[in-house]
Amino acid sequence: MMKIEVSAVEKTGNESKMCCLNIQLLDVNDNNPVFERPGYLLFAKDLTNGSYIGSVIATDADEGENAELRYGLTDLVEWGDKPSPIYIEETSGRIYANTFLRPATTYKFFLQACDQFGDPSFHRCTKVPVMIVAKNASKSDNTRIVHHIYVDENTPLKTRLIDLKTLFDDERWGMTFIKLRTKFPVPIKIMRMGEVFVDGPLDYESVSGYELKILAFTDTVSNNHHRQ
Repeated sequence: MMKIEVSAVEKTGNESKMCCLNIQLLDVNDNNPVFERPGYLLFAKDLTNGSYIGSVIATDADEGENAELRYGLTDLVEWGDKPSPIYIEETSGRIYANTFLRPATTYKFFLQACDQFGDPSFHRCTKVPVMIVAKNASKSDNTRIVHHIYVDENTPLKTRLIDLKTLFDDERWGMTFIKLRTKFPVPIKIMRMGEVFVDGPLDYESVSGYELKILAFTDTVSNNHHRQ
């Protein structure tokens, strides 16, 4: 606030009066939000739906309600018919998985921070690029199932070995299976619906066994549909 003292003097110069004039400036929403980084690279270790991934933070040089920010996805993000793989809390900027995140997959999109006070036509928004790298599942996962399959060498190609859904008695509807990456190619094929087939020559003298890590998760929508 600026204070100005004003003196009023009569023409005769005999008497004068003084008043104090206070001028208060009002903040106008004239600043854009500013993110603390020009871009964000986040790593997702927990790939399950609802898991916390990271946060984005922006500030606004305005005051009061003019500086209150809301975070969200921009119209530059297109996921087609699929739901967005991430969800961002509107007031905090915290990012969560909105579905199962595929391991060893990169998600690129734009987030925005907007001030929300007053006429929407005066809202100011700032966009920031975000890249999320979904890592392979943790080796310390205590929910894993270990199952052994015994197969004769020289088993013909396309021989069906097992349906993985049979290992999950209560959750077999709507389950999807993904084989995690291995250092070397393996002659076994894992179908998304859980069937396991021979996909190459099996030679005991060359390789006596294979250890595969398979991620199994439930599609909640499909699961509910089948149980109705």
